[in-house]
Amino acid sequence: MRVTISLAFGALAEPLKTQLRRLTLRHPKIELMQRQADAITLLACHGTLSEREVRTARKRLAKKIGEGAL
Repeated sequence: MRVTISLAFGALAEPLKTQLRRLTLRHPKIELMQRQADAITLLACHGTLSEREVRTARKRLAKKIGEGAL
């Protein structure tokens, strides 16, 4: 069964661990995923990644989080 979850990414978003806890979900590698999300945000803020690249990277990260969420 597929379930749709909503996650917020970006400099002002709550930590992923907090967002997943609110949805009563866990992820064994959430600390790594948080560092990856922070890296995407840092690269976006400095203009290293285009908006399209940021959107694609966040989609991929969200997919990985969804696949491993318990």
